[in-house]
Amino acid sequence: MLSSFLLLLCSSYFLSSGHGEGGGASCAVSAAGVRGGGAGGGGGRRLTKFKVYFHDVVGGPKPTAIRVAQAPSTNGSSTFFGAVVAIDDPLTSAAASGSAEVGRAQGS
Repeated sequence: MLSSFLLLLCSSYFLSSGHGEGGGASCAVSAAGVRGGGAGGGGGRRLTKFKVYFHDVVGGPKPTAIRVAQAPSTNGSSTFFGAVVAIDDPLTSAAASGSAEVGRAQGS
């Protein structure tokens, strides 16, 4: 749940900050999960941490974030309040946009 919120927060920041035509941005998202032991309660708990970077491309020939709906006042707002954006962003293990893709962040 926390990682979903962080993805939403980072995505909305980059979409509203105006990265220009063909521009892109990356944002690090960290998450941690606790897995319990096996049946019978004999095992200890293990903490798993991971960090991924997602990359928004808001212009150019292959954007990964596209505005699909907006309120009448959205363009006049400095925060683009009222915009609904669909994303299909690559997730990488490093901040560089050419890094190996480890997954995708999708949603609206």
